[in-house]
Amino acid sequence: MLQAAKLLKTHAIIEEMEALFSALPDFQILQLGRFVENPIIAKKDFLSASKKSLSDLNFVSPYFSCAWTSDPEAFVEHTHEDGRKLIQLVAPVLQLRPHRYLVSEGRLHLMVYGKNTTAFGIEFSYPALFSTTEDPMVRKTLHEPLLNNALYKVFASWIRRNTRPQKIEIAGEMVLTTMRK
Repeated sequence: MLQAAKLLKTHAIIEEMEALFSALPDFQILQLGRFVENPIIAKKDFLSASKKSLSDLNFVSPYFSCAWTSDPEAFVEHTHEDGRKLIQLVAPVLQLRPHRYLVSEGRLHLMVYGKNTTAFGIEFSYPALFSTTEDPMVRKTLHEPLLNNALYKVFASWIRRNTRPQKIEIAGEMVLTTMRK
């Protein structure tokens, strides 16, 4: 089982998801966190959910609780007796979650859920450090020969070139944030 720490995070609304997909090396999209009939999400279905979320600014699709991986050995599939499957991560992957933020008491709070929060795209995270139950030694992810490092590096580079930090109003001032669009 994978244990990750010190995540490299990006909070972004990506309007050109198809362009991002074409820039990335080949990868699979895996649904995480629950038993499903098919845990592999088709890229066309993900793109469709992404377009719908952009149009209504609501990033609640179960497709956004997922992982992107170029490594077919980064996960193990467990099958329930009724045939549904659950993904367990065993190596670092690029993980996605819906992102919401809150401005409260003059401060910006990222990845907050509840009343008065605002949806802002997806949180993408990749572990800077990891270990596994089989090998408990903590390793620096980007220093290891992992297939998903290439996926992450192309993703991070694409994000820097194609999105910009966003400003939001905090306590009457426009403040530059780490959130990107």
